[in-house]
Amino acid sequence: VFGERIENICRTAVNRRYVLLPYIYSLFREASVKGLPVMRPAYWSDPSDRNLRDEQRVYMLGSDLLIIPRWAKNPNLPKGDWDIVQFEEKDDMYQAFVAQRPGSIVPIANLYQNTVEYKTDSLTLLVNTKDGLAEGWMYEDAGDGFAYRSGEYAEYTFSASTDAKGVVSVSIERTAGEM
Repeated sequence: VFGERIENICRTAVNRRYVLLPYIYSLFREASVKGLPVMRPAYWSDPSDRNLRDEQRVYMLGSDLLIIPRWAKNPNLPKGDWDIVQFEEKDDMYQAFVAQRPGSIVPIANLYQNTVEYKTDSLTLLVNTKDGLAEGWMYEDAGDGFAYRSGEYAEYTFSASTDAKGVVSVSIERTAGEM
């Protein structure tokens, strides 16, 4: 209805959602178990930073991603080496900037067109080290049904370290579940 340009902008936003699905799915698990919100105010990244208390243009997606809308002019951002994640080769000038917290590992998936196709057998881990270290986690289950209640799920922790030559080593460990 709005033309090919707007359709492509919308497609890019939807594609980002599918790529971030392992992270987002894990956040909803965290919300169901710990009660933490998926979308969080920016000051949750650093409660001691008083400049973030009144910031209402940017927000956290979980604890590891900061969402900065394009229309947010000069927002107060958390301190540190937040890496901007580049999802697309070409910038359409409409998508929000997504910054990754220093010291974090964020799992992302291949691009799927629906949640039925979604698989975690091939993931990419976005690593942003802080003082040479990073950590993260991921939750997965069958995606449908209640088998997770009887242990049919898996939680993984990721840890990364950088050696003296700058080589990053990542380890993955299943920490819960029987899947």
